Amino acid sequence: MIRKHLVAGLTLATLALAVWGCADAGPTDPASAVAAPSFDVSSGNPDLVICKTKTSASVSKSIGSKGGMLTLNGHTLVIPPKALSSQVTITLSQMKGINSQVDLQPEGLQFAVPASLTLDYSDCTIPPSAAFVAYLNPNGAIEALPSIDIPSILKVTAPLAHFSQYAVAW
Repeated sequence: MIRKHLVAGLTLATLALAVWGCADAGPTDPASAVAAPSFDVSSGNPDLVICKTKTSASVSKSIGSKGGMLTLNGHTLVIPPKALSSQVTITLSQMKGINSQVDLQPEGLQFAVPASLTLDYSDCTIPPSAAFVAYLNPNGAIEALPSIDIPSILKVTAPLAHFSQYAVAW
């Protein structure tokens, strides 16, 4: 079972990196990065998906220029080679609650090559019609990231230029 999830996560991460890895890296400042929303903006603001995160959990790993991967509660963070120039202790956390929100530390860490975050929404009570990864801006806004939703495995993947808080939205 763990191997199945690992293979699915790696497949999603590879797909995301292939799609976004060849693109222009663009701005690395989170404030200047512009993400095209993957929802119809005329329909109103996006909502976070309601899920049942049963326990709080956290995992940390030292990752450097060779890249690496962290997994937690079905979520996968992939940092590709050359995204970081030095070793950094990366932490992926999820608090018990009502959504698939994750916190990535150190806050604001930026990448030379985008990382990819795959969020699992299999514990959600109402499956979203078109899920995407959302950046939870400290000002309270929910900002859509360009995402690939794979409803057949209840996961959604997006490239990340920096660390902060993210969640599944629709």
